[in-house]
Amino acid sequence: MREKTKIIETFSLRKSHKKHKLFIHLNNTIIPLTYFPFHIGSHKSNDLALEDEFVSKQHCRITKNGTFYFIEDLTSTNGSFLNKQKIEKAKLLKSNVIEIGKTRLKVEIQTVTHKKILEKNEAFHGIVTRSPTMHEIFELIQNFAVLPDPVLIQGETGSGKELVAHALHQESSLKGSFIALNCGAISYELIESELFGHTQGAFTDAREDRKGAFELAHGGTLFLDEIAELPLSQQVKLLRVLETGEITPVGSEEKRKVHIRIIAATHQNLKTRVEEKTFREDLYYRLHVLPLILPPLRKRREDIALLSQHFASLKGKEMSRLLIPLLESHAWEGNIRELKNTIFHLSALSSNTLIGLSEWKTLKGTSLTEEHKIKNIEKKEIKSLLQKFQGNRTKVAEELGLSRSTLYRKLLSYDININE
Repeated sequence: MREKTKIIETFSLRKSHKKHKLFIHLNNTIIPLTYFPFHIGSHKSNDLALEDEFVSKQHCRITKNGTFYFIEDLTSTNGSFLNKQKIEKAKLLKSNVIEIGKTRLKVEIQTVTHKKILEKNEAFHGIVTRSPTMHEIFELIQNFAVLPDPVLIQGETGSGKELVAHALHQESSLKGSFIALNCGAISYELIESELFGHTQGAFTDAREDRKGAFELAHGGTLFLDEIAELPLSQQVKLLRVLETGEITPVGSEEKRKVHIRIIAATHQNLKTRVEEKTFREDLYYRLHVLPLILPPLRKRREDIALLSQHFASLKGKEMSRLLIPLLESHAWEGNIRELKNTIFHLSALSSNTLIGLSEWKTLKGTSLTEEHKIKNIEKKEIKSLLQKFQGNRTKVAEELGLSRSTLYRKLLSYDININE
């Protein structure tokens, strides 16, 4: 990240639930440190690259040992200084000033206390999870919500990026609206008008003045979904708005001031798009201030049963416990959105309140491999419940949503002895 020098910046260390969160404030950019060591120098390979001719290519690094943080010089040409003392390695105190070359960095350790985010299965602004990774993201949301800087949410399609954007807005103190704009769903001809508005007569069919997303979000949050799809011509204009806080509607020469929080999201790798010259590098760094990376559903399989039951309950249904192992073993390339649509489809196929294997077979079909998997799951669950209910077939049938006669046929088919 290339930045101007000769200014005092701030490292801010925040503590939440006994976990330290380190943020670097740099020219209106805030970089959360989620890994160590963190390297600083003039070469672009560093985690923080400075445009300072007096800074060595690999100048220094910040390390962590337990709950303590250290600044360590990497045999730089001009040395590293902590509180005006030249150091090789030194512990960071509550308040520090690091000097490297002509760049001064102010380093502060702060403690931030938040309310407890979740109980066991409690939803966080509509996000249902028991995943430890998601709980960490909720902590970041609370940390980021009080800051005015842009947030870039990255994650696969269907991983919940818009829900996270809503949570950021709701956790903030912003009084304005939450306005969402999908940059990939608007035609090239209309994208500028959708962003910045237009005046009457600005183009064909512009019959009256119209506010764009920026003005509608004034005092609140503008969520730019699929930001990678924004045309290069509009990327330049978006960058200008981020730098000046001013917009110019199509067909007007009047500049209008807007005060908003920008949240952008994409399922694409923006760094790759920058390398391909299809996304501006300067805009990338303007947006990549507070990054949030959402895990795909396959990385949080402990949530599949919980989410399935949640989506089924929205349709007044329950999930058969026989179906859960099948759902947990599915790939879910479309992530939570695919799971939600599947549960809604299964709900429509179910003639009673319980969604079971018959609905799954109708929806997905049954290959020999799938049929073998289903039989193994049924046999395992039936044996488990027989043990739990001490051989009481009535209770087992009720638990599985089966009639007693159907359960009896399955006991014979799987050669299960109820006296085992």
